[in-house]
Amino acid sequence: MFISQLRVRNFKNLYKNEFFFDRNINTIIGENGTGKTNIFYALRFILENNPRLFFTEEHFTNRLPVIKGQWIILSVKFEDVGESVEEVGLQANEKKEGFFTLIFRPKMIIRTNLHKLSLDAHSETDKDAKKQKFEQLVYYINKIDFRNDYETIKRVSNVFDFLNDDEYKKIVGDFDSLIFPETEIQDNKKLIGNQDSGFSSSINVTFIPAIRDVTNELTNENNFLARILKNISDEVADEEWNKFEEGISNVNNELSKINAFVDFVSNVSEVTKKTVGDVYSTNIELKMEMPNKRTNIVKYFTLKGKEDDAVLGLYNRSLGDNNIIYFALKLVESRLSFGHSKKIFNLMLIEEPEAHIHKFLQESLFSGIRDNNSDYQLMLSTHSVHISESSKISSLIVLDKTDNLIVSYNPSNGLEESTIDYLERYLNVTKTPILFSKCTLIVEGTAELLLIPKLYLLLHNFDISKFGISLISIDGCYFEEISRLFHHDRIRKYSAILTDGDKDFETVESRKEKLAQRRIKNILDLNKENQYVFLSHSEYTFEIDLYRENIGLFKMFLEELEVYKDISLLDELESDDSKISYARITKACELLGKGNIAFKFGKWLDDNQEALSVLKIPDYIHHAIIYLISNFLTDEQYHSFVDFIAKNSDKYDNSRDEFLVLLLGI
Repeated sequence: MFISQLRVRNFKNLYKNEFFFDRNINTIIGENGTGKTNIFYALRFILENNPRLFFTEEHFTNRLPVIKGQWIILSVKFEDVGESVEEVGLQANEKKEGFFTLIFRPKMIIRTNLHKLSLDAHSETDKDAKKQKFEQLVYYINKIDFRNDYETIKRVSNVFDFLNDDEYKKIVGDFDSLIFPETEIQDNKKLIGNQDSGFSSSINVTFIPAIRDVTNELTNENNFLARILKNISDEVADEEWNKFEEGISNVNNELSKINAFVDFVSNVSEVTKKTVGDVYSTNIELKMEMPNKRTNIVKYFTLKGKEDDAVLGLYNRSLGDNNIIYFALKLVESRLSFGHSKKIFNLMLIEEPEAHIHKFLQESLFSGIRDNNSDYQLMLSTHSVHISESSKISSLIVLDKTDNLIVSYNPSNGLEESTIDYLERYLNVTKTPILFSKCTLIVEGTAELLLIPKLYLLLHNFDISKFGISLISIDGCYFEEISRLFHHDRIRKYSAILTDGDKDFETVESRKEKLAQRRIKNILDLNKENQYVFLSHSEYTFEIDLYRENIGLFKMFLEELEVYKDISLLDELESDDSKISYARITKACELLGKGNIAFKFGKWLDDNQEALSVLKIPDYIHHAIIYLISNFLTDEQYHSFVDFIAKNSDKYDNSRDEFLVLLLGI
């Protein structure tokens, strides 16, 4: 049995959401504020029997114009439900699916009054009386108290489609029109499900929060290790404890007979008699009383770390080492079953396991958890690319925020197994942070990584990363497969691809050029109806297209760098014969290395600000940037961005206005 779906209505920043899970392990990623932790809390509220988990006004989403009177509904769907599960209360359908739902709603008396007041208000014919009755209804709603006027119920069968607004209004109420249904409708088992008779007590949920001070978690007075040991001690046979208790009693007696202690007590007694006399003196005896009862003795167990022959307290060990110990203890705890109730389902929730752990150890930790989770379903949230990219994309949930609504994406949705395997292998090897990006500009190599952000920052004071654009370098042969991730059915984020046309300036339709054109055609054909992917390509290569636009600057740069002793070779850069000019650009890049020359050219521009007055960025790069910002930014943000660029374009009299022209579409 496993959880295949979570549906949420009105809980924190999850307004109307559903999430789909894999059988074994699920990795949830997304920027801060996208609801990763709230997914975990929703699952805990549904599945845990924890009286400390209770709802307050703060648990309702701020998307609701009126909160009081609304319902929070959290529901999970189980698949592969067996007969043993049905025996403990969960009702399965013919597909072996079971539903478990929590509803936080007003009590019956409140719902009855809401219906009566709304009925009276809507049936009133006198205009003034009608207004007064609606005011009374609104006043009644505003006086609802979440602690005293609400109830929490759990249901073990399917309920109405609460993510559908029409269905929600029909059952819960229409807060815009102030229409509330009869309680008979709200309590109809066909709509609201059957009451839980003990299923939740058969579920084991282990929650590991994002630990910032794990050492304190392991050593505080009521730490979870002490609770585990207490439960373990209860499982130890009485005969074994009796022997242990007898041994401690003997030790106590022997310690009490030590002469030094006996003499000490005698001295105290003698001083007492001399001070207050025999009549008022009190007989005393010193007894050693080390605890020998199991409930007390376990408190004296202390977890130590071992390094070679040394035994160290946890405070003397690294936070990363202690984190690993903590996770190991939690994994063991989740497998231990105490008490008399049989746990038929185990769920482990891990929040940001990467804290204080080196990146390579993160990957090892994740792999170990992933490969040893046969006893439970696992869900973890992370900001670590080393964990997320080691995950199967079929088990990845990518969270995003669109128009202040939380949306979730499943990046493998609709992809063939061969494509999924290809992408998983690539992401696992490269650890490319592509899934964490708001939008991506995908390029071929290091030169683009080094120069594109530099050029926009120098020319337009435009920091690409601060506007949410992630610049990611991948080999050109992966463009087609990577582009499949960005799609309406998968990840609805915008991605622009910059690639080289590889036109040969010496040979007509060379093999390299044909391969490039085939690659470009394949990407365009694949994404011709895909609004989330845009392809822009150079005519030749990034280096030729950039440096030929700035050939005078490039010549000055190479001259100052003293790359060529023969000055005539520099003159070839400005040859009227493009074959000669492009060959010289290519030779220079081969001589210094594409990445190295890009780095040095960027640094040279930093030191030669006057060069900015004639510096140009190729239009094919502009097109990609404009595609991203025009789709990614809201209309208000986009117009602000245009104003920002226009303001910076006035700083120099140069061709940078071409970017503004392209932005405005004129």
